[in-house]
Amino acid sequence: ALALPAWLARRRGTSGVLLGLAVAGPMLAKRLAGNRPLPPGPRLPALFRRLLLDQDPPGHDR
Repeated sequence: ALALPAWLARRRGTSGVLLGLAVAGPMLAKRLAGNRPLPPGPRLPALFRRLLLDQDPPGHDR
């Protein structure tokens, strides 16, 4: 998803970048939002885990 805007930029220019962001942006936002609130504690590691692994830290069942 992160490579899509860059690839489209090379193929289509500025309109490709906008199209790539329109497609990839909501996907990345959904991954960061998750299905439940962030667990208590440091937010940045939890957001990185959601972005890279698409899951919450262990022990965060509810």
